[in-house]
Amino acid sequence: RSGISIWKYEVGRRETWFSNHNPEGTRITSLSLLNETASPLLLVGTDDGVLRLWRNTHTGGIPVLTTAWRAMPDLVPGQRGSGLLAEWQQGNGQLITGGACSLIRTWDVEKEMCISELPTQTDSMVTSMTSDQLGGRLLIVGCGDGSIRLFDCRVEPQSSQVAALTEHSGWVVNVHLQRGGERHLVSGSVAGDIKFWDLS
Repeated sequence: RSGISIWKYEVGRRETWFSNHNPEGTRITSLSLLNETASPLLLVGTDDGVLRLWRNTHTGGIPVLTTAWRAMPDLVPGQRGSGLLAEWQQGNGQLITGGACSLIRTWDVEKEMCISELPTQTDSMVTSMTSDQLGGRLLIVGCGDGSIRLFDCRVEPQSSQVAALTEHSGWVVNVHLQRGGERHLVSGSVAGDIKFWDLS
């Protein structure tokens, strides 16, 4: 539950393995690549609310822990659920975190400082996230109750939710917003249904 493997998928070969060093009884619940085109960093989230940022994971060298911080202190490790989820916004250098709690936090990664907290406005946990990569203003979260919630990050946190889509009947496994400024969203749930949304 703390091991990370890097694979060369073209040939099906594992290039490296290393430990994330998260405590016993916790598990990795999210992986994200930061700065993919330059010097990539691997961001690892665990269900105790801790984010760890690794470098040298793709170079064949020894992976080095760059920094770590508790992004979601309200998570209880070891419980079934989504754990800690992370959505990286390359354009503005911000990181959005959510999961098995009632808040979504936005972080300035360079300063390791929380710059906003959005209430999810649901008793259900956040199970997936996607965002507008160009402007960073639209955040979309899938929830365990089957709802999909849309937030406008430019307005006050208490009034930031602009829509709730409720056509799924169960846990939303993934949401993905089309890149390039188009307003097309794809979502899928544990019931096996996939839905396409036009948000324009």
